[in-house]
Amino acid sequence: MAPSAGHITDLPAEVLHNVFAWLDPASVLTSARVSHLFRDLIVGNGTLWRDVYLLKMDTPAPVAGIEWEQETLDLVRLDTIFHSMITQDVDLSQLEFVAKTCIRILSRASHINSLENLYSGSSSANVAYLQSLFGDGITGMAFLQQSGLFEHIRSGKTWYRRGVNTPGEIRRKRQLSAKLHTLYGQPILNYGRTRSCKTHPYAVSRVYDIRGFTEDNRWGPWNSDGTVDWEKVEAINIVLGKNVKGRWPGGKIFDEVWDCPFGGAYRGAFVPKNEPDDDELDDLDKRDPYGVSGSWYRIVCFLDYSDFFHFNFTTRNVLDSVAMPPLHAGEATRLIIMEIKVVRIEPPGPDDHPSWPVVHYEGESRSLDDIFDDNANSDLRGTVRMTKGLDVRWTSVSVFDGQERWASEGVQVAGPKSARGVLGTWFDRDHDPHGPAGPTAFWKARDQEDPRRALREGVRIVRGDPSWVGHLLGDDEDEGEEVGVEGMMVFEDDIEEDLGSMEEGEMDGLLEDQEREVTDLAGRPGNGPPSS
Repeated sequence: MAPSAGHITDLPAEVLHNVFAWLDPASVLTSARVSHLFRDLIVGNGTLWRDVYLLKMDTPAPVAGIEWEQETLDLVRLDTIFHSMITQDVDLSQLEFVAKTCIRILSRASHINSLENLYSGSSSANVAYLQSLFGDGITGMAFLQQSGLFEHIRSGKTWYRRGVNTPGEIRRKRQLSAKLHTLYGQPILNYGRTRSCKTHPYAVSRVYDIRGFTEDNRWGPWNSDGTVDWEKVEAINIVLGKNVKGRWPGGKIFDEVWDCPFGGAYRGAFVPKNEPDDDELDDLDKRDPYGVSGSWYRIVCFLDYSDFFHFNFTTRNVLDSVAMPPLHAGEATRLIIMEIKVVRIEPPGPDDHPSWPVVHYEGESRSLDDIFDDNANSDLRGTVRMTKGLDVRWTSVSVFDGQERWASEGVQVAGPKSARGVLGTWFDRDHDPHGPAGPTAFWKARDQEDPRRALREGVRIVRGDPSWVGHLLGDDEDEGEEVGVEGMMVFEDDIEEDLGSMEEGEMDGLLEDQEREVTDLAGRPGNGPPSS
């Protein structure tokens, strides 16, 4: 008679460990409830939970101090929240846990070429996990829409009392939601069950409100205590993302920043294709922890100054506790390339993180799409430093004929060397209380990438696709002259013919003509102050 098969509980502990290590986290948690033996093998076994976590997620660096069991159980809870709410109302009481856990997952993302990451099909298993989690489009979107901007929309009021005395817990949750939305990257431009409400006018109102530019916040996206004002950064991202989609639909260099959920939103995500050896770097670049030297794309948006002035100074006695109404006004957008180089490195100051240096850089900025703008090209200098809250702060000053003219403040989203780049504000160097001021962003170009050629490849005309018209006309598409698809196809043919025959240096003029023609169609102003 053949011997009876042994029971799984008869297996050695080492074998059971290997079995459990190949299960998904939820199954491991369930197994701990099967028997006392399994429970003793699983609960409190940090080595096992580490193996289970790393099968699914990136290998974080450094790994010291991580509570592997708690981190894995948080993944189970996160999955449960998202999957159980697909058919139920979203439980917004979970916002703080969801936001903090997702932010922590991104902070531990990496692209280490480990076995664990090879299964994800992404350069980061953590990013791939979050993309899948938020892919249902219902639960995830709800957690991204809890900032003050979305509360203003939901209120249905033109003049919205935002409340300077809002309880700290509510402010904290608003900031967490805004930060998560910013890390998500792809701005939510249409809101509501029917997606009929545009977020852009509300974001424009917040970004260009001159009351938001003060000495306390350094005229940038900061709070008075030096922490990041993520609600301001969220609004900046919406404004820039909408304008980029409107002017350069389908442009690869922009889609990588504004159209890839969580893409590059982690420390060290930017890695050159051909990373130089240490002996090829000068001493300053070796010591620079921020990856400053190189080519950077930059976007600058601004209102026609008459619109800016009318919005900010014709309405009197608006309380600080009241948000300005949504602003439906056209903006000009400029694309700039910055070539910068580290020139010196200094110890941190009293307001900086003590473990990170202050890096000074110099260089130049050149407009890629407006060769006739006197403000388009300038010398550039600035600093990069780490705040006490471990946020990377960028400052820059544009110099014309030896005179400082425009300045900017920004935060590098997701930390040093992230591929998401910097979001912030530009303003008058002397902090003129009458402005102008507006949003800006810059992100590093890939090594050996010709920025002008990348821009040309980004200007794709989708032949016969009516959505292309919608991208260009944006929120005001029903306010200007109606344009038929047939008429737009003629316009496309003209552009394609020009693209096929133009010389190397003609792209700037073509882009300017394209912007002017679309501006005429939409009835938008096209003039504005600075572009660097």
